[in-house]
Amino acid sequence: MRPVSVRFRCFGPYIREQEIRFDELAEYGLFLICGETGSGKTTILDAMCCALYGSCSGDIRGELDAMRCKQADPGDPTEVELVFESNGSRYRFGRKLTPRRSRKADAPVSFNEDFTCQKEVSGSWVPLLDNCKKKSMNAKAAELIGLDLDQFRQVIILPQGKFETLLTSRSEDKESILSSLFHTERWKTAVERMAKELNERENGIAREVQTIREGLERLQAASVEALPEAVENAEKEAGEAAAAEKRADAVKKQAQELLNLKNDYAELDRRLEKREIAGKAAEGDHGLEVRLEMAVRAEKARKPHDDWKQAADDLKRAGRRLEEAGAQLEQAEAALKKASGEKAAHEAQADEQQERIGERQRLSALRGRYENIAALQKAAGEAEKAMNAALDQSAKDRAAAGQERNRLLQLETAWNNAEDEYRRIARAYRAAAAGHLAESLREGDPCPVCGSMHHPCPAVLPEGTFRSEDVEAAEEKVSRARKDYDARKAIKEKAEEAQRTAERALAEAEADYARAKGALDQELAQRDPELETLEALEGRIGKLDEAIRAYNTKTEKLAGAYNEAVVNRDALKKAESDRREEKEAAEKELAEKESAWMKALEETGLGTEAQYTAMILSVDDQVKLRNTLSEHAAAIRAAEKALEEQREKLAGKARPDPEAAEAGWKDAEQKHREAIQALTLAEQKRDHLKEETARLTGLDGKIADKRKAFEADSAFVRALRGSTGMSIQRYVLSVRLGQVIVEANRLLSGIYGGRYRLHRSNESYGSSHKSGLELEVYDSMSDQYRSVCTLSGGEKFLVALSLAIGLCTVVQNEQRGVSLEAMFIDEGFGSLDQSSLGDALDVLQTVRKGRGLVDIISHIPLLEETIPTKIITGKTARGSVARVQLG
Repeated sequence: MRPVSVRFRCFGPYIREQEIRFDELAEYGLFLICGETGSGKTTILDAMCCALYGSCSGDIRGELDAMRCKQADPGDPTEVELVFESNGSRYRFGRKLTPRRSRKADAPVSFNEDFTCQKEVSGSWVPLLDNCKKKSMNAKAAELIGLDLDQFRQVIILPQGKFETLLTSRSEDKESILSSLFHTERWKTAVERMAKELNERENGIAREVQTIREGLERLQAASVEALPEAVENAEKEAGEAAAAEKRADAVKKQAQELLNLKNDYAELDRRLEKREIAGKAAEGDHGLEVRLEMAVRAEKARKPHDDWKQAADDLKRAGRRLEEAGAQLEQAEAALKKASGEKAAHEAQADEQQERIGERQRLSALRGRYENIAALQKAAGEAEKAMNAALDQSAKDRAAAGQERNRLLQLETAWNNAEDEYRRIARAYRAAAAGHLAESLREGDPCPVCGSMHHPCPAVLPEGTFRSEDVEAAEEKVSRARKDYDARKAIKEKAEEAQRTAERALAEAEADYARAKGALDQELAQRDPELETLEALEGRIGKLDEAIRAYNTKTEKLAGAYNEAVVNRDALKKAESDRREEKEAAEKELAEKESAWMKALEETGLGTEAQYTAMILSVDDQVKLRNTLSEHAAAIRAAEKALEEQREKLAGKARPDPEAAEAGWKDAEQKHREAIQALTLAEQKRDHLKEETARLTGLDGKIADKRKAFEADSAFVRALRGSTGMSIQRYVLSVRLGQVIVEANRLLSGIYGGRYRLHRSNESYGSSHKSGLELEVYDSMSDQYRSVCTLSGGEKFLVALSLAIGLCTVVQNEQRGVSLEAMFIDEGFGSLDQSSLGDALDVLQTVRKGRGLVDIISHIPLLEETIPTKIITGKTARGSVARVQLG
């Protein structure tokens, strides 16, 4: 990274814009920033840091808003801009604070912040970020340079009072500085992550041990080793339970045989009872046989009897249908007479229907005229609405134009008053020119008017005299008044043009309304006097349509009813004739069927119809009667056979006591059930014990392996954390510090004749893991190692400078791809004598050859005399200024 230029304004003690071209200083290499105390030497470095990272070169100096110049005008922005080269490309980073205006006089000042982040491409600046914000711009600076803000302060800008920090600080402070520069926190983070994983593994082992302990408590075992013996005991218990179950099963089978014998004798008793019931059921079978014989004789006359009854029913139905047909014919004759009268009365209204049709045709012809009236009314309404809107707009624009004319007149008056006031203040200021000149005169300095070196009677400014600031303020007020007048004048002219446009639109709208109203009035004169609107016309036509449709519908309905009545009457006449013939045929059929029935009754020998009715049975009843007789006989035979079979089965067997057999079987069954339950529990206990033994034994074996691996990994992590020696982070830092010391000693070889060399001490500070970062110096004159704190002020500065430059070199080498071509050193040379200053300059010349540009900030006269190329800062009434002096 090589700075090209820095530009800033309203920043620190600087009010006016300052620009410093580092590319002009690059050819001289080493240059000095010098000037009065408080004139803004360090501010130049602050501007560079703020442009890149938004913060100053020192922590206590704050960010950009804290560096705003206190003497700046309230409305002037604070700006910083740095142009630099990195990896062959040129970049421009800038930040700008613009004060926000507030209506409240006592409101705190706030700022709008703008950002510039650009790259030079083919002679033009193009943005690097689409949406440049503070955070993204800081990240982009770190990416391009390869250093964040803290590293930039340690490597490129060595802040005031920070030289001895790395040299004399304790190990903890060195660790903090070096960790930030070399990013060694990742080692500590990795170790802590490993420690966290180890803790999780230890907790997992503890959980598994607790699982084994809980399992042993559930199994009531003292240890995992005692579990096989418990399994063996469970096997024995299960075997004993199986033998007990077999014995209970044999007893149950014996009790079951006795219970079966008791049940067989009970079955014998049931079959004896069933045989007696079958005999009693067959005692009335002779009467049933006689009843069945009489039903068979009556069955021969069934069909003639049923035919005679059917013929009598047919005759009755034919008579009823004939009576019904006569009544229907009479009703049809009356309906026909009524339909004929209604049809004749309706046809008498035909003339009125023709009048309605004629009126309908006349009104339909007027529909087009009424539709045109509706369109004209709508057009006239819209024209009137447009005319009213144009009238309102014209009034508004007229009023607005009047207001703008009044405002312009007020601004013109304010402008004239401001000019009068400016002329008055300017005249007064010119009149007091001698007094103003006298204020700047100093004894021994030449007068700009007469050249005299002495000023015995200088003019005196009277009290209340205006100064140049008052003249400038009055002139600025005139300029603002003129700008306000010009801006308002353009607004007034725009308002007057709007007024003229609105008046033209109103005239056109009034003419449109007059034309639409005339056309409407002309068409309204042609309307039907009784029908004023299209809606009234449509309503009248609708009523006529409804009346016409009603008349036609009724005509069709009455004609249909009349025709239907004629057809119905003719059909009923024929039906009445058919029913009369049907009755005559039924009377003849009845006489024939009655004769056949009497002959069949005589053949059965039953004598009368009543005897026939008493003896006749349906076919189903006859079948049921025969089945009953057959079932009784079959039941007796089956009962006798079953009884004989059961007697043969029990031959030679004694009848047991029923209660004793029942009680013995229940007792045996209960004991067998208990034996099965005991066997099941014993087998479950055995199986569960086997499973738990296998699980807990396997878990116990794995825990031993896990604990062994945990102990080994735990020892490794403790070693990395430094619990037993130096931590991995401290080890890496000690290696990096050793590299820094090598570079520092290379520079120290040319100072004090190579008397001093730095060494890293392995002595501990505090706990053991804090060792490895202490520094000591080897003094070749005394051939001894001693603390760096024993060095004198000048010696300590030179050693610290060499160490700081060595640190910069190692960081640059560490940050791959980073090229650092500049270094800025702020103060610290005050403790050096003339010889030591020469050594320091020799060291810096060596650095310049590698860096290209080295800057020193100092107020020491010897450095001002020795280093010809300078940036000189100075104080003025309008803030500090900086100028470049090339050697």
